[in-house]
Amino acid sequence: MGIPYEILSSDENEVLKQINTCFDFISKNSASYALLVRKGTFDSYSSKNIQKKNTELMSREEAIEEFIKVSGKDEIFFSTTGMASRELYEIRDKYKMNHSHDFLTVGSMGHTSHIALEKPDKKITVIDGDDAVLMHMGALPAIGSKKINNFRHIVLNNVAHDSVGGQPTIAQHINLCEIARASGYQYCYKVKSKEELIKVLSDSQKYSVFIEVLVRKGARKDLGRPKTSPIETKIALMRNLL
Repeated sequence: MGIPYEILSSDENEVLKQINTCFDFISKNSASYALLVRKGTFDSYSSKNIQKKNTELMSREEAIEEFIKVSGKDEIFFSTTGMASRELYEIRDKYKMNHSHDFLTVGSMGHTSHIALEKPDKKITVIDGDDAVLMHMGALPAIGSKKINNFRHIVLNNVAHDSVGGQPTIAQHINLCEIARASGYQYCYKVKSKEELIKVLSDSQKYSVFIEVLVRKGARKDLGRPKTSPIETKIALMRNLL
C-alpha cells in the first residue's frame, strides 16, 4: 500500500524515538505512517471498574451454551466475529455436534444480522455483540419492520470490545431493548443471570424476539479456533440448507 512503517520496539526508549519519527513524518508530509505491533509487545489490560461490576455475571460462553441446549436440531445459528464464534464452535465440539448449522462471521463486524437469511422453514438465531449492534444499528429496524416470525436476535452485552483488548463501549449507557422494541421486534427481554436466561428461553420459544444478555468480559485462555476455514463453513451450511 506504499505506507512507510516500523515494527514497534519492545524497548520503551526506542518506542519514544519511533513515535517521534512517526509524527515528524505525518507533520511534514500530511500522509499516513504505520507502527506495527507484534503480539505480546504490550502487557495484558484489564478495566478494573467494568470487571468489578461484572464478576457475578455469566461468561459469554456459558450463555451461548444455554442457547445451544434449547435450540432445535434444525435451528441455524449466525455468530458475530471474534470470541463468540470461537466459543460456538467449541461448544458444538463439546456436545459432539456437527458445524453445518452455523455461519461463523469472520471480520464484517456488525453485519452478522444482515447476513442471517430468511428461511420460512427454519428457525434462525443470531448471536451478536453489543458494539457490533451499535456499529450497524440500521439492522434493527430493517429486521424489525419485516415482522419475521422465526428470528431470534441475541445480543451478548459485556460493554467491551472484548476480542481486541477489552476497551469499554457505550452500551452501558443506552437501552438496547427499548431501541429494539421501537425498531419493531415483537418481544424484547433483558437478562443478567443464568436463571433469568433459562426462564426466558423455557417460558417462550417466541421468535421475532430480541434478548439482551448481560455477560462478563473475558474468555478462557485455552479457547481454540475453528478447525475449518470460512469457505468450508459456508459450504457446509449451504449444503445443509439445500
